[in-house]
Amino acid sequence: CWIKRADTSGDDWFWGNTNYNVNGGWAFHITTGNTLQCRFMTYNISGPVLADTAWHHIAAVRNGNYITIYKDGIGSGGSVSGAYSGNYGLTIGNLGPYYGPYTNARCTCWTDDLRITKGVARYTSNFSNDLPTEYFPTQ
Repeated sequence: CWIKRADTSGDDWFWGNTNYNVNGGWAFHITTGNTLQCRFMTYNISGPVLADTAWHHIAAVRNGNYITIYKDGIGSGGSVSGAYSGNYGLTIGNLGPYYGPYTNARCTCWTDDLRITKGVARYTSNFSNDLPTEYFPTQ
């Protein structure tokens, strides 16, 4: 999707499907240190820094046991294991429906063209010279 932050202070939780311990689902956010991070089950996968208020294309892709976080087509990531076991509703604009002690689990950004795909790794290598400009075909 494309995101534009309103400011660079605090955590920005884009979307999530998790409990308050972040142990049963997944979430995507920017940390207080301006690092893109994907939480999957008990794993915290850190990606590139996003410390401005410009529009950026971001993506988190799980391909097997590896999650890659992309910013403007350049990726970094880490290994994970296990299957998703959460049974929580998707929330856009904060951590998730059960964010409990995360009182700052909010999003002060704009999101455009959000897409969640199950079973297909949309990006498997860097694509900075080929950022998406139209929808993906159905597979």
